[in-house]
Amino acid sequence: MRIAFFVNSVESETPGYTTTTLGLAATQRGHSVVYVEPGDFILRPDNSLAVNVAVLPDAPYKTPDKLYAALKDAAKQKKTFATNDIDILFLRNDPSLDATDRPWAANAGIMFGRLAAEQGVIVVNDPDGLAQAQSKLYLQTFPEAVRPATLISRSIAEIRAFIDKHAKGCIVKPLQGSGGKNVFHIATPADSNLNQIFEAASGDGYLIAQAYIPEA
Repeated sequence: MRIAFFVNSVESETPGYTTTTLGLAATQRGHSVVYVEPGDFILRPDNSLAVNVAVLPDAPYKTPDKLYAALKDAAKQKKTFATNDIDILFLRNDPSLDATDRPWAANAGIMFGRLAAEQGVIVVNDPDGLAQAQSKLYLQTFPEAVRPATLISRSIAEIRAFIDKHAKGCIVKPLQGSGGKNVFHIATPADSNLNQIFEAASGDGYLIAQAYIPEA
C-alpha cells in the first residue's frame, strides 16, 4: 500500500516523533511511504484531488534517524500523485502549531482530508472528529467517569476558588495548544507563583483547571 503522512512540515519533524516511527514500521512491512505538507494539495477544475508528496525511497531503513535523513532529501524534489493513488492518509499535524503564523495551514488537513475521504481514501484520524477537537474543550464531551473535575474560565477568582476545593492540587494550562507548553501543577492554593502562572498560561486565551490525579 501507499501510505501518506500529513504533517505540519517535513522540516519540523524529528527522528523521535511518533510519525517517524510509524513511517519506519510501514516501510519495514513493505509499504510505500510519502509525506504531505499543508500547501501540497491541488483541487483541479474537474474536482479531482491531487497532492505533491515527498516520496521515501524504498530501502531497508533500520532506525528512525536513517529514515528521517532520507525524508529530508526526498522533500527537495516532490512528486505529484492523484489521491486515488494513495491508500491511506494519516492526519498527523498539530493545528495549534500553525494557528498563529500560518492560520491558512491549521485546517488544511481537515478540509482536504474530507475531500480525500469522499474520493475513496482511508483517512485516519477522521477529519470531522478532528474538527470537533480543536481545543481541550473537546474532552468535556467524555463521560465524567473518565475525566477529572474541570473548570474552564479566564476569571482568576474562579480558578482560585476551584483550586481551594482540591486538597491534592490542580493542573492549570491553556485551553488551546499541546505538547505540554505552559502546563503547571499547583500543589496548594498558597503557591506564591500563582499570579505568574496565570499570566503565563492565559496568554493564549481561556485557561483550563483540572483536579490533580496523582495516579495519572
